Amino acid sequence: MPGSGNTRNIGGITSIPDLVNGRGPFSSLGEDVFDDYWMGYFNKADARAVGLGSPNYHNLATYREYLESQAAKFDKLKK
Repeated sequence: MPGSGNTRNIGGITSIPDLVNGRGPFSSLGEDVFDDYWMGYFNKADARAVGLGSPNYHNLATYREYLESQAAKFDKLKK
């Protein structure tokens, strides 16, 4: 049975002192962004398993691009 992926996630940490001192990648973004990012995060295998084909994003830069694309779709619906 595969693991949770936490080892891979931990491997993404580049500065333990920054993380320990509250300067992690989400520190300036807030808990709501952190929660949204991780609740919608899929690795490749999980994305395929749920029918997404591929993940919507894989880091903060592509998460932002994903949100912008969703906002553009929402804007079309408002018109």
